[in-house]
Amino acid sequence: MRETYANHKDGQQLVIGLSVLLRRLSISIFNREDTASLTGDAWLQYLNNPLEGNPFSSDIGRLLCEAPYRKDIDLDEMDPLFKLCEDWVSVVAAESGERA
Repeated sequence: MRETYANHKDGQQLVIGLSVLLRRLSISIFNREDTASLTGDAWLQYLNNPLEGNPFSSDIGRLLCEAPYRKDIDLDEMDPLFKLCEDWVSVVAAESGERA
């Protein structure tokens, strides 16, 4: 995703792709019924669960819900968002490995 983003520099496309990726991973790892229907603040709060603080609902992670409604996205926000999503994937992957 980073390479694709480096080529197109489209913040909205990137945010949508990250959101879809997190949703698919969540559905694959956890109970589909618990994750598939979550939207808005409920989705962000769900993403906060394995991490310290509330980085999705009170920080850069809000972009996952706000980007579709923004005219422009500050491209400087993309690296912190990538990092946050990578952290979430790492934590969730480690936790799911412990449960296996």
